Amino acid sequence: MSLQRTFVFLAVLSILPLLGMFSFVWRHWRPYQQSQERSGYRKAMSAIERRLLLDSNGSSSLLYATQALKASSAATEVLNVKGEKRTPSKVTSAKTGSDVTKFNVTSTLVLFIGYPRSGHTLISSLLDAHPHVAIANEYKLLHRWMDFSAKQRTRQYIFNELLNDSVRQSMFGYRSATVNHTFNYAVPNQWNGRYDKFLEIVGDKHGPQTTRFLEYSEHWLTVSEIEKLLNVTVRFIHVIRNPLDNMATMAVRRQTNRTFIEQGKVLDNFDLLRQQMRTYFYLSETNSMLLTKLKVLNIYSEDLISNPKPVLSTLCRFLNLKCSPSYLSTCSSIVFGSTSNTRSNVQWTQELKDLTYRYIDKHQFLRRYRSH
Repeated sequence: MSLQRTFVFLAVLSILPLLGMFSFVWRHWRPYQQSQERSGYRKAMSAIERRLLLDSNGSSSLLYATQALKASSAATEVLNVKGEKRTPSKVTSAKTGSDVTKFNVTSTLVLFIGYPRSGHTLISSLLDAHPHVAIANEYKLLHRWMDFSAKQRTRQYIFNELLNDSVRQSMFGYRSATVNHTFNYAVPNQWNGRYDKFLEIVGDKHGPQTTRFLEYSEHWLTVSEIEKLLNVTVRFIHVIRNPLDNMATMAVRRQTNRTFIEQGKVLDNFDLLRQQMRTYFYLSETNSMLLTKLKVLNIYSEDLISNPKPVLSTLCRFLNLKCSPSYLSTCSSIVFGSTSNTRSNVQWTQELKDLTYRYIDKHQFLRRYRSH
């Protein structure tokens, strides 16, 4: 009997390594298997992204690959900017010009100045949806310009870089109609990541960092140099949001994520709030100075949200851009339904509120918020 027990015990011991090996394989194989089950679309994106990165000339075949990916993808429910579920419509094929001609009439370079969490992403996405506009997302053109060689400081190279980044955003970023984000900035049935025959305007959205870069007057020469070498007019968009809400959002997102706001919680961190206030005040001081030196249009986030069409029309006039009624209506359809009063998600002292209102009185472009 004892011999039989010994035999069973030895048999169990011999099986244990096999069980451990099976467990190890399962733990590593199962996630891989699950990822493979979902990887058809991802593999397609990866292949096209590699092609995108290798295609330094920004050829129209790259844009065709983007459209093919979007058109062949299964319809995926995503959230639009209003937070409503929608199914992205099929993307029609773009009428692309040749690499030689697509930038022939490009006359304007658009850059953004401003503050974190103020609404740049939405406005840049709406502009990028125009058939003759391509806006990159945080390409950091002004910073990169300092390191570019003479061969890179050309219309063809710079404009292709900005166009390629626009394409990336339409495939993988917040402008993608198939990638699920909390907020999706793709404009349905318009031209995100594509263009129609030619491009009149290219640009780069990188608001706060552009403001920081232009704090130094010697860097203004970079803007003049770009205008001269690329034969364009550089225009700036200054996106402004209620300072109380803007600074509150900056503080909340510095410490936590968006769900904190959605759950109605209140941030009680005066040191963090003061830090974000200093950042906002510093940026607004610089922007106030830039308004007198550069070609700048002020866009108030609250105006865009409450009545998008007039604001978009003003933006189009500033850029000398023809905007069709269809473009204006479709862009307006994805804009938030109401403003976000994030100030209620942050604990304020009366001292900090008074300091903010004194600062608002100091700058003409902020005075509309004195009574808010």
